[in-house]
Amino acid sequence: MVLKAWWKNNSEEWILQLRNLMISHCQIGKDWQFSSYDWELIQNYWYANNLLIYCLHNSCYETSSFQQLIEKNLLMPSNTSENLLE
Repeated sequence: MVLKAWWKNNSEEWILQLRNLMISHCQIGKDWQFSSYDWELIQNYWYANNLLIYCLHNSCYETSSFQQLIEKNLLMPSNTSENLLE
């Protein structure tokens, strides 16, 4: 209850201070302005990667070499991994 009350009263300022610290000390903090379509794409990407990870951990793959290929390229940009499965 105390934390909820603190968060309700202080969250906006705390988030702003955290963001400023991240920008000044970690060089991160871009204010991304995602559209609802962008969020949908991000969620689909996250879901697909989680599904692949689940399958890799539960032997849902054809061969171990296929498993290694997926693991090696799991989070690679599509233009670098597009010809690897051929």
